[in-house]
Amino acid sequence: MFDINWITHKVVPGLPRGLKHAVRYAPRFPLNRSLQSALNYILAPQIEQQELDFMFGRSVAVIVQDLDLHLRIERNESGLVVEANTTPLSVQNADVTLTGDFFAFSLLITQQVDPDTLFFRRRLRMTGDTELGLHVKNLLDTVELHTRLPSLTQSWVKSFGEKVQAYSTQ
Repeated sequence: MFDINWITHKVVPGLPRGLKHAVRYAPRFPLNRSLQSALNYILAPQIEQQELDFMFGRSVAVIVQDLDLHLRIERNESGLVVEANTTPLSVQNADVTLTGDFFAFSLLITQQVDPDTLFFRRRLRMTGDTELGLHVKNLLDTVELHTRLPSLTQSWVKSFGEKVQAYSTQ
């Protein structure tokens, strides 16, 4: 019989290790394009309403420590540009850097935990231009993920977030 607790206790803890290898060996172009397409799709309403204009000429680094994944996100006329890399040099001169582990970013993305809680618990850290970082954090608070995803994807994201939260609170 299928036991959902098995997923929470056996599969979820191993995700960072497996994803670290996938990120390390994934070709950069498809990785960059898929992350960029996903961000631009999810944030399309905010881009259209010019809520991301504060990012013009600025860069945000996202470091997922346990995956050795370094993302550099910038805004241009067509939307957001994402560059993924496995070296810290790619995000060295970013205006603000958000750092955390896979589980913290998973909780943030799936909206199981609000950004303030993750920062307060030091699951996410911010360095650099704190004003820019607060703009980014406030933007994340306004994203209504459930309105941007197809229903099947919504249910998967919600379920995944619940499993990560169950594992993270052990």
